[in-house]
Amino acid sequence: MFGLVAGLLIGALVATVAIPRRQPTSVVASGRAPAQTSAIGGIANGEEAAPGDAQSATGGGGIAAGGSGGSGRRGSGSGGSGSGAASPDGRGPGGNSRGVTDSTVKIGIAYPDLTGLRTLGPEYDNGDVPEQWRALLDGYKRDKKVPAGGRNIEFVFRTYNVLDPGAQRSACLGFVQDDKVFAVVGVAYFQVGSECVAREYRTPLLTTDGPSDAVFARSAPNLFSLQVSTNRLVRNFVRWAKNRGTIAGKKVGVYYLNDAPTTDIFKTIKSELASVGVTDVVEATTDQSLGGPGDALAVQRFRTAQVDVVILLTSKGGFLQQAQGQGYKPTYIESDYLFGTSDVSASTYDKNQWNDTLAMTTTHNGEAAAGEPATAESEKCIGNYERYSGKKVVRPGPNGSNGATFGYVRYSCDLGRVVLHSLNAAGRDLTQASFIAGLESFRDQPTLQFGAVSFGPGRHDGAQLQRTLKWSAACTCWRATGAFAPLFLP
Repeated sequence: MFGLVAGLLIGALVATVAIPRRQPTSVVASGRAPAQTSAIGGIANGEEAAPGDAQSATGGGGIAAGGSGGSGRRGSGSGGSGSGAASPDGRGPGGNSRGVTDSTVKIGIAYPDLTGLRTLGPEYDNGDVPEQWRALLDGYKRDKKVPAGGRNIEFVFRTYNVLDPGAQRSACLGFVQDDKVFAVVGVAYFQVGSECVAREYRTPLLTTDGPSDAVFARSAPNLFSLQVSTNRLVRNFVRWAKNRGTIAGKKVGVYYLNDAPTTDIFKTIKSELASVGVTDVVEATTDQSLGGPGDALAVQRFRTAQVDVVILLTSKGGFLQQAQGQGYKPTYIESDYLFGTSDVSASTYDKNQWNDTLAMTTTHNGEAAAGEPATAESEKCIGNYERYSGKKVVRPGPNGSNGATFGYVRYSCDLGRVVLHSLNAAGRDLTQASFIAGLESFRDQPTLQFGAVSFGPGRHDGAQLQRTLKWSAACTCWRATGAFAPLFLP
């Protein structure tokens, strides 16, 4: 996944960067006009935080999801439609599917507001996301791919503060209660909003975040993700390490945040290690994800226990700095968890500690730095946006570091392709059930951000392939090594 904003990195920037607390807004794009948008409402003030049981995500996420357990009541406000609560089963008046007319289907697009981080560079600038999706729709019209399933597509946009779980919930309620959309695409960092849409309001939701197994179970059958679930990711990560001979006969240390979601991930890793014969596991925890006294204590604990291989699930930069100071140099292994394979995430790590670290990824990260040319489909996707917007998109080069706009444009192409396929598969008889069946019929398809994606009944996390990356101190970037291969545990 491209180097956008890892959850830990966002947190580190909070003290110095003020992200505006914007109320989510809605914009309708019909695909007819090239660049015009019109506001159609807002979210009432007084939204409360989402329930505190949401999980953090691997790929598009990294921010600890959860809140104070608010009720989610809506205030009177001035921007909402005032039409009352939507049916939680996705039905509109008269029993028709919400957001569907004889000629159109309305899809919500949720995306994070990163305005306050854009001054830090292109890695933090996701660009004009509504424009990216309007460009996609315009490209579909030019290629005669719409109408899809006999209907035109209408996109409705809402944005939210990535640091405020309550804002994600507000976007969810706005989509369902005000905009009355048929389905929602949560582009990235929409963990709380995704569960609100899929579980509470039983509305189809497609994302890239890779929620946990528990979130998928609670939100079935409405939640789909291009990335594998967090738990499936780390189980395959352990199998990858075993396959490479990295952990056999070794003492493994795991450093993690002692909150509920991360503890669940640690338990999954420990269980999978045991299943491959690695039982000598040393754990260390902290309650400070951005670094603190726990980093030095964890290093001391691992060094004293003579830990050979270290898996860092939190405070990576702090641990590496302390390890260098204490003269401790174990073998590190990494994964996509919390944007571990992002160049931005690792760019400030201690080079002496992190150089030549290997990682398992399900993404196309590291290809440009390894000298692999861009695919024709990627260039078509980026080129379509450049044609529509008149803006130049910076591609990654030999030193890695994808710009966020590059990643978001490619996300729009990947996610839009899945939506288009599913609408066509559902056909004229478009219901939530037929749309979900359409999503489940998206099988073994290459994508721009992930090696390949395949859904099916009971399998709603899509990534199917993995490959190895190697971190280079020369470019402070990840470089792809070898070809994609199937996940060890599909």
